[in-house]
Amino acid sequence: MSNLKFNSSIILNNCQPFVLLERINFSKKNIIESLKDVYLITLASNKSDTKQDELNNNNNLNLKNDGDSEISSQPLLPDFCSYDKKCYRCKECKFSSKYKGSSKTHIMNHLGQKRYKCAECNFTSLYLTSINNHIRSFHSKERPYKCSDCEYTCVQASSLTYHIKSVHEKVRTFKCAHCKFATIRFFSLKIHIETVHLKKRPFKCPHCPHASGLLGNLKIHIKKIHTKE
Repeated sequence: MSNLKFNSSIILNNCQPFVLLERINFSKKNIIESLKDVYLITLASNKSDTKQDELNNNNNLNLKNDGDSEISSQPLLPDFCSYDKKCYRCKECKFSSKYKGSSKTHIMNHLGQKRYKCAECNFTSLYLTSINNHIRSFHSKERPYKCSDCEYTCVQASSLTYHIKSVHEKVRTFKCAHCKFATIRFFSLKIHIETVHLKKRPFKCPHCPHASGLLGNLKIHIKKIHTKE
């Protein structure tokens, strides 16, 4: 878990203000207080008990101090940077954003926080949209996006776009240098090289010596081989 704090000092760079997210040594009890809340998302409404606007408008992150670290109590810059630049930058990685709300969400990701929880199961997520997509996929079985060329349906618009480009338009942007494999996604090419050519098997079965290059394949293995035991 990364140890971070918000520092509200401003650096002028071509008249553009920057809020820096700096590293600091926090103990576990010095975690960001406002990130502890978990909002249940129900199947009926697909909405949380707390409005999203209220979360976005919660401008100040309340930090606990055990005396080991100096923590700024000053408010951050406004929610929106009017300079049309990505004013909020993270020192932990290359992330930058024009919006403070996005920066807060990014920090939660560093801290491993999951603000939203599905009311139907144990699935949790940092993003409300992920919870809604989860509910559509596994609980409501809703598939609002439909392909005009076949019977394919999906939960997300991005999935439909990928389906059309890969299945119907045969787009293959990324090509393997070692074989004829080609794909529309760079991540798929990366997985292909690691599993096929480098023979990496990072996902190991807890029940037997079997190992897989993909988590999904390991789950299939466990379901087929070990669930009947």
